[in-house]
Amino acid sequence: MAEPDCLFCGIVAGSIPSQTIDSDERTVAFMDINPATPGHALVVPREHAADLLEIGAEDLTATMLAAQRLAKRMKDVLERRRHQPDQRLRRARPGRRSSTSTSTSCPATRTIR
Repeated sequence: MAEPDCLFCGIVAGSIPSQTIDSDERTVAFMDINPATPGHALVVPREHAADLLEIGAEDLTATMLAAQRLAKRMKDVLERRRHQPDQRLRRARPGRRSSTSTSTSCPATRTIR
């Protein structure tokens, strides 16, 4: 059930704009608005959970599998970009790697990287 004051519930519902990059029946992935590294994204369960202690086992599993699936895709995309003649990403942040974050759907919850 969605929580009216939860930022992530708003993103999942579509009432808060986001750049959604992946979704399935249990999860939604979107780009972070303040990325720590190129490709930094968040993966959240569709069902609200206040934190890792509250999230159900099936949603936790689905969220982590979605994060792994997304990390593999992002790694491939970012590697291809590094080998293109225009290397702005590499120059902007030398030595930085991509990361995929998961979160359990509440703004107060810390992101797991």
